[in-house]
Amino acid sequence: MVIYLNNFIDILANPRYIADFVYVPADLPNRNELIWDDDDDDDNNYVQSDMVKLLLSLAYLPEAKAQEFSFKKENTVKLFK
Repeated sequence: MVIYLNNFIDILANPRYIADFVYVPADLPNRNELIWDDDDDDDNNYVQSDMVKLLLSLAYLPEAKAQEFSFKKENTVKLFK
């Protein structure tokens, strides 16, 4: 199926891709309890899942903004506070 007139497609709208990318949607209650990461700070577990969404959307950012993007967890935490 071809989708016309849409320059942004949310691949994570498909449950199969949610599983493939190990994405936990932001609207899921208590989602921070379902996500584990590799540090001892349990208050930032959501960053692992949000990073998936950010990386899939990176191609749609203006180039200048994309150049500023950082893979550091502490920078991603700042985006959502």
